[in-house]
Amino acid sequence: MESEAEYQGGRRVIDRPGGLSSVGPLWLSSVPSPAAISTTPKHQRGVAIFAVVFLLILFGTIGVFMARTSGVQNMSTALSVRTMQASFAARSGLEWGIRQATASQASHDTICDSGGTINTAFTLTGGAANGYQVDLVCDDSGGYQEAGVNFEVDLITVNARRGNPGDLTFVTRTLQAVITTGRALPP
Repeated sequence: MESEAEYQGGRRVIDRPGGLSSVGPLWLSSVPSPAAISTTPKHQRGVAIFAVVFLLILFGTIGVFMARTSGVQNMSTALSVRTMQASFAARSGLEWGIRQATASQASHDTICDSGGTINTAFTLTGGAANGYQVDLVCDDSGGYQEAGVNFEVDLITVNARRGNPGDLTFVTRTLQAVITTGRALPP
């Protein structure tokens, strides 16, 4: 409800109820005050709180998912590194076993018994393979003779592991090699 308007210097002064008045150019005189404009019907008020709560829950869920995924990726990377280390530890044990089996008859007999199986276990120390338990099994099948030459045949199986079965960080690798010698080993 507008009361009577006055013109002052090309501006229209409008008295509004409650003692409020506005001064502005004539083209603004027909624009209602911001308080009088209501774009939201009364039955839609309060919907914003539900939208904010929904967005908070959505972003919180996404944040938790990203944190868990990041943790799994970190664990996967660490396990990949440990698996590679276990492979190298097994390879080290296999090379040691081959060397022991072919260096001399005495060293051969310490890890490979004629006609039997001997288990050798040791823990690697130093370097990236530090702490890996290596189990070496040498199965001496005796041998055979071909064209007058005696061949010694040994099967060496090496298992390198770290951690305990059931742990998330448990890794194990197994390698095998068949060794055949066509000459007598030095004493």
